[in-house]
Amino acid sequence: MRTFRPYLLTLALIGLLAASVLRARADSISTAQDQIKQSTAARQRAEQQLQATRGDISAIQAQINQNRQQFAAVQSQVAKLERQANATTTQLSTQSHLLMQQLDTARQTLDREQADMTAQEAAVAERLTNLHQELMGLQQQIKSTQQQQQQLNSEIAGLQQELAKDEAALQQDHAASNTALVQLYKFSQVSALDLLLSGRNLSDGLNQVTLLGRLAQHDTNMLLRTSYERDLVAHHTHELQAALQAAEQLSATLHTDQDQLRLRSQQEESLLVQLRDQLTAAKAQFAQQSTTLNAQIASLQQRLAAVQRYYNTVESPLRSQQVELGNIQSLQVAKLGHLQQEAALASQQAANAQRQEAAARASLQRLQAAAAAAARNTSEAAAVSPAVSPRRPVVMGNLFPYGQCTWWAIQRRPDLSGSVWGNAWQWVAEARSSGRAVGAMPRVGAIAVFQPGVEGADWYGHVGYVTAVGSNGWFQVSEMNFYAGWARVDLRWAHDGWGVSFIY
Repeated sequence: MRTFRPYLLTLALIGLLAASVLRARADSISTAQDQIKQSTAARQRAEQQLQATRGDISAIQAQINQNRQQFAAVQSQVAKLERQANATTTQLSTQSHLLMQQLDTARQTLDREQADMTAQEAAVAERLTNLHQELMGLQQQIKSTQQQQQQLNSEIAGLQQELAKDEAALQQDHAASNTALVQLYKFSQVSALDLLLSGRNLSDGLNQVTLLGRLAQHDTNMLLRTSYERDLVAHHTHELQAALQAAEQLSATLHTDQDQLRLRSQQEESLLVQLRDQLTAAKAQFAQQSTTLNAQIASLQQRLAAVQRYYNTVESPLRSQQVELGNIQSLQVAKLGHLQQEAALASQQAANAQRQEAAARASLQRLQAAAAAAARNTSEAAAVSPAVSPRRPVVMGNLFPYGQCTWWAIQRRPDLSGSVWGNAWQWVAEARSSGRAVGAMPRVGAIAVFQPGVEGADWYGHVGYVTAVGSNGWFQVSEMNFYAGWARVDLRWAHDGWGVSFIY
């Protein structure tokens, strides 16, 4: 009985140890089965995410192709409008340039005509001045000739008066001479001796004879003097009449010249008036032509401005649409790149999940084989001694790429494994759909999620583990692949606000 009790005690201990080992194996197998389920679910979610991302990529590519076609169509319309605008602008500019050339030609022609007419007007004015001066000289000559005529007429009248006086005196002398001649005739019938004897005395007779001789001499002298004076007056009168006739001819010539000068002056004045009228008509014609050309130029410029406004009005929406399509295309290309990266990441996560699933299945098989072997060994070795080999439970691994911010966040919050997938910016939606609490207030132990472009986050977004909370919205995060670089951890202070969320 003493020997049986230790043996029974040993058997009991061996049984307890075997049961403990079997329970541990069963727990490990259960854990492995749970890991397989989780890996399978993770792989399915990753495949679904990959499929959805590929669908998004196809849709984005279709939109990009459509936008490219729209962009090409809009660009073609813009180019066509530009060609039409350039052609119309060139045509209107050419017409305006031709009209300006016509206006310049007309202005140059007017300037030449004005210069020629001004020169002709100056020449005519100079000739008129000379003619007026000549006319004034002729008028002075005519006045002098008239004065000379008046003087000659006055001299002729004086000579005629003197001649009349001489004729009167001659008539008196002739009467006296006739009386004396009568007396002489009487005496001529008497001889000189009779005359001497007829006197009262000899002296008286001599006086009579002497008187008779004197009378005869006086009559002779008077006749001679009268004849000379008549000849002298006649000669002087002839000279005065010749001078008067010459003065009259000169006066007639001067009047003729004066009339000719006046006629030439009138012709020059008429020519001057004609030149001025022509210049006025040329200016009026240029003004009318200039008005017409300026109106045509203004009309062309208005048409050109209207065409430019029209094309600007039509082109501006197309330009805006072109810019908008370019921006949309850039965003779509960027989104396509992001989706392609997400697809690559989802494919990598699906591959990782598949490898983890395979590893979990292999681990399950090993655990099942080990459990079976342990059961056999326990039954066989129960009579000898118990052999306990405890194993630690297998913990599910981190499915995110090592060195990324997402990998470090899961390391700090392993409870989120299986609740969040994809890029960092998608974690809030994933956590909310998995039933996790999310919010906008920082808490210690929460995961901070930064949307793309917020506080230095790139296109994939960024996540970090909140280690401390300060005042006024400041909080401290522990993060990987940020300031320190890939696979390196740093601490920094950030601030809550738009684009910052927290998974509790």
